[in-house]
Amino acid sequence: MDEVLDVMGSKMRVAPTEQRVEYQTDDLTGLLELWWASVGGTTLEKVVAVARQPFTDLHCAALGVINSLASMPWGQRLIYHEPGLIEYILDRTTESDRLGKEAKWTLVETLVKSPSASNIFTENHMVQLEKFYQQGPFYIEAQVEVALDG
Repeated sequence: MDEVLDVMGSKMRVAPTEQRVEYQTDDLTGLLELWWASVGGTTLEKVVAVARQPFTDLHCAALGVINSLASMPWGQRLIYHEPGLIEYILDRTTESDRLGKEAKWTLVETLVKSPSASNIFTENHMVQLEKFYQQGPFYIEAQVEVALDG
């Protein structure tokens, strides 16, 4: 099994695109889960740490990895159990540029459209994710200002 996971990991990095982009079967998803677990238990924590960096290219790449995990039930469970990650995903103030806002919104879209997410995340989380998704990537909370005379 270790040898299979090593070959798969290598192919995911260097194989031609048509070989890397395959339809996700239950068997393939299960193998991906085993491969992810084999690279270490703190891997998602490390990816989240990179996602929190202010460097757009690294930040967006890490959000892309989290988005890939968000498309699979086992990845959604990892996201759900990673301390502070859901709150980070729902926090719009962490994004200052277009690419970051779009990357985070795409992640939310993946979770909202996933048929398994509602079985993994709490009802409150799903309501917040749905609201974020409906508001779009560039939503800004309106600031009410009152002018006083005198």
